[in-house]
Amino acid sequence: PFYTLESGEISNQVRLRMVNRGTDPAEFRVAAAGHEGVRLIVDWTSVTLKPNESTTVGVAVALPADAFDARGRCPVEITVSAPEFSKTMEYLMLGPTNTGPRKDAAP
Repeated sequence: PFYTLESGEISNQVRLRMVNRGTDPAEFRVAAAGHEGVRLIVDWTSVTLKPNESTTVGVAVALPADAFDARGRCPVEITVSAPEFSKTMEYLMLGPTNTGPRKDAAP
């Protein structure tokens, strides 16, 4: 369920469904937080949806390999936002098991 990137980072694939329930077009953005070094790998900066339009996008979330605990898990937050909307979801990334000290989560 995880990939090791050339950089040594660990990546998980996430699919996000976005729906514009507003009456005007909306530009949606995605961000990741919750741990030092977390980043998104996407080939777009935002997604614009017409009113009542929906789409599903793929996002790769990457973390340093030493971010994972002894069970191979690391929680991160993924936020989807638009001008009048924001939702943050916790996502439990899966990666290699680590027996050494884990890097602390970002403040």
